[in-house]
Amino acid sequence: MSGPFRPINNPPRTTGPSRPINQRRLARIASRNEPPDATRARPTARDVEDQRSLDDDNNTDPTNTDVDADGDVSMGAADDEGPGSSDSMAGAPGGAAVDVAAWQEQQQAMGEDSKSWSSSSPLRSSGGSSVTDDPGDDYGSRDERARAAGGKLTYGIELEFLMAVDAGEPEAADPHPEDGRWLARYLFGENPEAESFQYTVRNRCVDALRRAGVVVNKTDEIDLRDYSMGASEEEDARKVDFIDSLEDMAMPDPNEDALRGWSPAPPGVRWDGRADADVAVQTMVEGLMQQFVDAHTSRGIALTDTRNATVDRLAARLLAPGGSVLGDWPAFAAEKVRLGFANNAKEEIRDLRLSRETGAIDPHHVDVPGMGDKYRAWLVTKDPSVSTRAVGVRHYEMPPGYVLDGRDFPVPPDNYRWWGAEVITPVYDTENRACADNIQRAVRQLREEFRIHKPMSAVRSGVHVHWGHQDGWTLLQLKRFASLWIVIEESLFGLHRSDRSNFKYCRSLREHSRLAYALSPDNPATRAKYRDFLPRGGSAASRRYDRYMASRVPLDSLGSMDGRLLGLVQNIWRYSNINTLATAMSPWSFTDEAAVRWNVTGEKRSDDPSMVSKQTLEFRMMQGTLDFEHIMHWMQVCHRVILITRRIPVGDTGFIQTETE
Repeated sequence: MSGPFRPINNPPRTTGPSRPINQRRLARIASRNEPPDATRARPTARDVEDQRSLDDDNNTDPTNTDVDADGDVSMGAADDEGPGSSDSMAGAPGGAAVDVAAWQEQQQAMGEDSKSWSSSSPLRSSGGSSVTDDPGDDYGSRDERARAAGGKLTYGIELEFLMAVDAGEPEAADPHPEDGRWLARYLFGENPEAESFQYTVRNRCVDALRRAGVVVNKTDEIDLRDYSMGASEEEDARKVDFIDSLEDMAMPDPNEDALRGWSPAPPGVRWDGRADADVAVQTMVEGLMQQFVDAHTSRGIALTDTRNATVDRLAARLLAPGGSVLGDWPAFAAEKVRLGFANNAKEEIRDLRLSRETGAIDPHHVDVPGMGDKYRAWLVTKDPSVSTRAVGVRHYEMPPGYVLDGRDFPVPPDNYRWWGAEVITPVYDTENRACADNIQRAVRQLREEFRIHKPMSAVRSGVHVHWGHQDGWTLLQLKRFASLWIVIEESLFGLHRSDRSNFKYCRSLREHSRLAYALSPDNPATRAKYRDFLPRGGSAASRRYDRYMASRVPLDSLGSMDGRLLGLVQNIWRYSNINTLATAMSPWSFTDEAAVRWNVTGEKRSDDPSMVSKQTLEFRMMQGTLDFEHIMHWMQVCHRVILITRRIPVGDTGFIQTETE
């Protein structure tokens, strides 16, 4: 396999040790590899009809599913099969026999499928494609099924970190002069909330990533704009375009010397007071613009490097009334020419710079229908939650003899001004090793070029991984994921820094999801407040979903779980659409975030991505770091979880095991 993740050639474990649930054993569930024989009970017509109805509810393909061969495994009463169940087929001549025979053929065919599945990687190799054996996919036509067979599993990473900008004051010395990494030289006195400050630092990060060889764009981010009203003229003059930098603007224009001696030849347009003045001005401006562009070409200098201030100086020097270019043009017309030339030249330069600074596409990105254009390349923005607001000198180990009181210079963290950065990768393919190589080069460049604050709980940075798929998600896949996550969440928290399990931006789904609050065992008021987030449909529908769950989740191996977790898993399988499931698995407070953010919407199948919802599962558990190996180790864990929930064959019930096993 060519991907950055280790191939997984063994299927999940099938079952765990048998344990009683509520002092009774559930009926044994048939494996997909065990077709019924004469010694075992065959499914009745009601079993087949119920299974088909539930397959439709969960958006599965009814031609590729297994039916309970051991009789009723409902966790409720057997005499109420729930809404939509029917005995009509039992009375139809030959109806039940035909369905049972078809079911037996399905079981035998799936038994052959499972053998080949266990001996090959569940991921496609980069050199070919494989048909997705995904029971959650229910495509409406053969063409749609063929399209989805080539769909790719995707990921995108958000890297949050705190970087030093400058020492804060013009007279302040570099706190670590031996370090040598970048500090701004021309931002002293700039308000750190002003867009001139924000874009300068952001664009410095973009330039660094380009030096690492990754494709990154400068984007016009709403969070970086300055919408202050009533700003002074001086403040307005300091505002910059989103592709500009005060650091660059403070440096000499590299083209100024080359253009100092340039003087355009007088265009062949003479002033005629009887002609249309606007036409004459426009013709003159067009002629001057062509000569301006040619002057750059003949001197071997880039038009995009010429600064606006240089354009203004050239226009003022060359286009004065009575000068060598305009001659006898009247003052009002000469002023129009000067302004027209200056504005057109600046606009032409900006358009060329925009084409260079924006719109690039990473050749390794994955296209997903409806995806935002900005996710086709790397981008950098600000994360206001990543800051030093909660950081104090107590968080640092100070040198021996260091005295905090009575010093005439700041102490950490105030010896620097900091900026909370968020670097976002494109949508990448899990199979493409080049994507991981890009990430490795990017984090190495950031660490080598900038002074990055050491990750700590008070900084509140994280590494967020978005998992998606070109074919989207189905309700069945998301139920599998939610069930597995609830069971293993505590173990996953144990892989990270201890404070993450109680961090407001990655709350436990076990403890802080709306569903968890609706099932709160100790607080009746909380249960009442969140009861609207419980599955709807009544007890009959719940029993039917329990039957469906029982054939896919090894409940007998979950007997050691407490009743609360078992209740969470059971209720997850009772939701009838993606929207209600995603809402129930979201945090109880709009100011908090869960360990997994459910950026998914839809009914039986997820919608296309949009500005509102990316249609991804966002893993937010990992603390901030730019350590590539650490990130990749966590990615491998996430990758395995996603593979299990998307690719496990129907009837293989081993994708959930208790944490003690």
